[in-house]
Amino acid sequence: MESIGEKFKKIRLEKGLKLQDVQKKTKIHLNILEALEEGRLINKSPVYIRGFVKIYCKFLGLRPEDYIGDVDKPDNKTAYLNVYQKPILPKPSVRLSGFRSHFKIIRVIAAAALLFMLGAGVVKLTKIYKRQKKNTPPILAKQILPFEIIRVGIRTRENCWIKAKVDGKVVFADVLKKGRFESWQGKERIELSLGNAGGIDLQLNDKLISPLGRRGQAIKQLIITKEEGLKIIK
Repeated sequence: MESIGEKFKKIRLEKGLKLQDVQKKTKIHLNILEALEEGRLINKSPVYIRGFVKIYCKFLGLRPEDYIGDVDKPDNKTAYLNVYQKPILPKPSVRLSGFRSHFKIIRVIAAAALLFMLGAGVVKLTKIYKRQKKNTPPILAKQILPFEIIRVGIRTRENCWIKAKVDGKVVFADVLKKGRFESWQGKERIELSLGNAGGIDLQLNDKLISPLGRRGQAIKQLIITKEEGLKIIK
C-alpha cells in the first residue's frame, strides 16, 4: 500500500521539484518534509501531522481532504503505521548554552579585573606624582658667578610664553613656538619671566643652564646682573 508520503514524493518528482523548493514555499522545515515523505513522523502529534499534510497538499495542488482522512482515523492502525513507520531522529547538535553562560561569566570577571588593575594603576601613579612633587625642592634661587657681558639665549623644546626685559626695557613678550631660538644682550641687567620653565634650554654667555624647572612650571622672575650673576625667584 502506497503511503501518503510516497504519494507526495511521487507527485513532487513528477513536477520536477526539489525538497528545497517545497521548503521555501511552505516554510516547513526540511527535516519534517523528509520525514513526511519517508514515513518517519510517528513521534509527532496527529494535529501537527494534519497541518503538514494540508500545507503540502495545497502546494502540490491536491485536495487536503483526500489525504487527511487517513490521519484522522486513530483506529486504523495499519494505515497509520504504513504512513508513519519510523520515528524522526533529531540531528546531533552542539549544546552551547552552558559554554556561552560560562564564557559570559569569564568576560565579566575579566572586565572587573581589568577595571581593578586600571584603578590600582591610577592610584599608584597619583601617589608617585605626589611623592615626586613633594620631594622636588622649589627653585628659589640659583646663582652664577658675575661676568662682564650678559648674553642670554633661549631655545624652546615646547611652546613657552616669555617676557624679556633688557636694561629696564621690555624687548620681547610673546609665546615662543617649539623649536625657535631667541637671544638678547645687555650691559647691566636682563630679567626673564617664563610660562613653561621645563620646556626651554637657557644659554647664559654660551653656557647651558638647564633645567630651570618642571614642565609647565612658571617662573615669575629670572634676574641676571653683572655683579650677582643669575638668580631665579619662583
